[in-house]
Amino acid sequence: MGLPTSVYQFGRKAWFMRDGTDFTLPSPGVSARESKPDGNDPAFVEIGLIESLEDDVSGGQDLEVWRGAPYHLELYEARQIKSKQMYKFTSGELSAFAHEIFYRASQIMDEDTDQFNPGSAQLRKGWLHIEDGDADTDELARTFDLYGRLQITGGMKSEETGIVKPTWEFLKLYSTQNTAGFEL
Repeated sequence: MGLPTSVYQFGRKAWFMRDGTDFTLPSPGVSARESKPDGNDPAFVEIGLIESLEDDVSGGQDLEVWRGAPYHLELYEARQIKSKQMYKFTSGELSAFAHEIFYRASQIMDEDTDQFNPGSAQLRKGWLHIEDGDADTDELARTFDLYGRLQITGGMKSEETGIVKPTWEFLKLYSTQNTAGFEL
């Protein structure tokens, strides 16, 4: 186990659990910012196989510290005082859950949903569980358990094939329970 240090091609799968969802693993609870379910809990909704991904750590803000030098100021230190992490990915399937997230439905949607109210809810917050597997060996390489806000961006577009592939965006929010680990 440890940090991957050679060339890897990751395959990614993802699941999401909405705030306020009852879970049983590691012990019974209700998902919230400081109440994290285990990644194997059956209450997670599968987002599916991820076809493309981009993990982005940007959007920070630096604080510049200046120091006096003879006749002028010089930059002495630059400290990052704000940071932002974004996880962007495209899934290869259009599910009821994708409709719920994209149309911001207040209803929890599944395969049996036949009606919903578009725009009746805020963006969903909850826990994102990500598993990255080594594409060469099919072994689990990394896991992420992150609290944040999930949305689908860029519209519901279909390519030449007619297949709709939602583009998801997850904004990580602060939680003392956010974790990631290496499995190799």
